[in-house]
Amino acid sequence: MSDPAKFIHDAERLPAAPGMLLRLLDIVNDPNVAISDVAALIEKNPTLSVRILKLANSAFYGMRGEVGNVRRATMVLGFKTISSLATLVWTHTICSTHRESVTLRILASQFSHAATTAVVANRLLHKASPGLLEEDGFLGGLLHDIGRVAMCTELGVPYDERVVSPGETTGMNLRDLEERLVGFDHALLGAEMMRAWGLPEELAVVAEKHHDTDLDLDEDPVLAAVTLANVIATQMDYNTAPNSARPDQQRLFEEFGLDDEEEYERFVSDCQMHLDELLGFIQ
Repeated sequence: MSDPAKFIHDAERLPAAPGMLLRLLDIVNDPNVAISDVAALIEKNPTLSVRILKLANSAFYGMRGEVGNVRRATMVLGFKTISSLATLVWTHTICSTHRESVTLRILASQFSHAATTAVVANRLLHKASPGLLEEDGFLGGLLHDIGRVAMCTELGVPYDERVVSPGETTGMNLRDLEERLVGFDHALLGAEMMRAWGLPEELAVVAEKHHDTDLDLDEDPVLAAVTLANVIATQMDYNTAPNSARPDQQRLFEEFGLDDEEEYERFVSDCQMHLDELLGFIQ
């Protein structure tokens, strides 16, 4: 098997996480960090500040019209939510500024998939255990496929020709096609990238294992939520090559209480409403 670390080392077009974002994701886990420290870090980037305020005032966070500055947003929404919003802005930026049309199309679908997975994971955790891990699920959902974004940006058209297109037309699993192309799949690459960036190990584990089929809600609720959200997002038609083969996650549908068709439809409708609201503020 080829080495993901070598792929990263040799790559010329991989997305790079901004130092400000990495610092933000680091300090939000520090129990001694002050609201003013987080707000000051964000305010150094006026464009990011404006977009975070727009998102903070969306109905998704229940603060429509109540948040007038970054400090207030940080105080009301909390550090984890603020870091999630900054990550959402960053993922949208890397997925919307590529110049090559084929790659841009794939990246656009990947952003929609990431945002949908984030929202669904957030709502799954709200359903299972309100208020505890919802933002962890949102952040994990945003970043779970960063390895696929990296492969697409680095490889360009060959990634479409040898992975996305055959996956969509033949139904082959994209991970198998990725391994044929570079020797490993996007899950391993994403985990390696997060570790290289110094992000929390929990995020690397989500990236690496979000296709596993032996997960348990009680053992790792965030990983379980992102894994099921990944499937539901695809069923909602938000994914690259949605017709390609993917693992069966029936056990997780049952654990989250979504094995009943009517309950599932209600849940998806709720997620779509929240997603529409969120995307309306990020576009």
